[in-house]
Amino acid sequence: MRVLNVEDDPMKHDNIKRALNRMGITDITYVECENDAMISVLDSIENNTPYDLIISDMQFPLFSNGKPDDTAGETFIAELQEHNIDIPIIVCSSFRLNIPNILGCVHYNPNDPDLYEEFRKLIVVKK
Repeated sequence: MRVLNVEDDPMKHDNIKRALNRMGITDITYVECENDAMISVLDSIENNTPYDLIISDMQFPLFSNGKPDDTAGETFIAELQEHNIDIPIIVCSSFRLNIPNILGCVHYNPNDPDLYEEFRKLIVVKK
């Protein structure tokens, strides 16, 4: 399973990666901004190696070295939909969210960063 993780916080990315690794998922691409995320998705499709899952925060920079943007996650999801890209999305955010047309939302609590059980409820790993 190929996963794209869109996250600008390295510690949170490590917690996500650790949970995915426990599930046997090791092919994880990490990007920190909306622009790089969209390029990565489009390149993966063009190379016939599309991602099986996207895990995205909702607040991150739109461009490299930019400041976090409150709308970046919504922008990214909308851009995927505009391109008719149908890759399941899990939003992993410190805000409790309910977003339509995605696989699910996982609440991230930095005081309890073990995401394994939450991801296990949403991700089916084919063996």
